Amino acid sequence: LYCITQKLPNIMSFVPHLVALTFEPKDILGYIEPQMSTAFEKVQPLLNDLPIAVPSITPIESLLVVLIIAYVCHTLAVFPTAIAAGGLDNTDPRGMAAKAKKKKSFFSRLSSYLLGAHYNTLESFMVYAVGVILCTVTKVDKDIFQKICHLYVITRVAFCVAYAAQIIPLLSVPISLVRSSFYFSNTICACMLLKLAAMQK
Repeated sequence: LYCITQKLPNIMSFVPHLVALTFEPKDILGYIEPQMSTAFEKVQPLLNDLPIAVPSITPIESLLVVLIIAYVCHTLAVFPTAIAAGGLDNTDPRGMAAKAKKKKSFFSRLSSYLLGAHYNTLESFMVYAVGVILCTVTKVDKDIFQKICHLYVITRVAFCVAYAAQIIPLLSVPISLVRSSFYFSNTICACMLLKLAAMQK
């Protein structure tokens, strides 16, 4: 298991992009969507209990949602980073994060995981944003476009939660595999948008 988790980042660097390039978007959705629907059915009762309704968002609105997700991770990271670094240093926040990383404590690891989720979300956002803009301009099928955008947002939230959950000591390795599966699905969604736009005549 340790060997798999060590080699997984290298595999994840190119496989999702290759899958999106090789297969038809509808075929990929046909595989991913049932898995996500099953998971969503389990989460739905929790969503129904929320004091506010979970709104349906358009692809363009989803760009703002993804940025909010990225900066929620960043904001949450401030507290464990300050604790691990020995105090809040707003004049040099990156220096504070570097200092916190050297401590190897619970708060240091939590800070590292939350900042990792923040940076990864921003890295993924560039591909996703280009895909959303190209699909909007080329007028791809609205139904499949909307589904992919919803899947992207759901898997991005799940990825960030799983990233932070790795702080649980005995479950860090299995949770890292779950996180990687969300990353895989999330990256495929972003790449599928680019392929859909490229397929338009």
